[in-house]
Amino acid sequence: MLTEFGEGLRAPVIGFGLWGLGLMSEGIELETARPDMVALCMTGAVSPNLLSGLNLECVVHTPEVSTMSVRESALSVASGESQSESPIRLHCSSATFIALTMGTLTSAQAGWAGDARVLGKGTGLPKLFTAFAATTWEFKAAL
Repeated sequence: MLTEFGEGLRAPVIGFGLWGLGLMSEGIELETARPDMVALCMTGAVSPNLLSGLNLECVVHTPEVSTMSVRESALSVASGESQSESPIRLHCSSATFIALTMGTLTSAQAGWAGDARVLGKGTGLPKLFTAFAATTWEFKAAL
């Protein structure tokens, strides 16, 4: 959770992150990218239309821990654990998270290969990663 002063940096950090999404398609080492920062950048990029009807709370362990929430077609991301009683939990490597975000790997493929483990009830995670991938492809097309 950021302080009020720290919240003033949210928009510039997201702006830099969005600019950096274009670089990710040009061979940046996926293992060094921070999934929590990629997800944070998606808060400023993903279209609310792509999140329509999605109600989700997911704690991501990559090994950093962050929480992605979607409520009323809006994505939010915070460092640390969820305050929800029963969030979905996604355990994967940073590289797998980035591949899911970019659409080069589907949730089903990651699960079948043993690259990701999802715990908890809920079916919205594939839709969220599909929205992320669509957003990433829009940025690639704009370059």
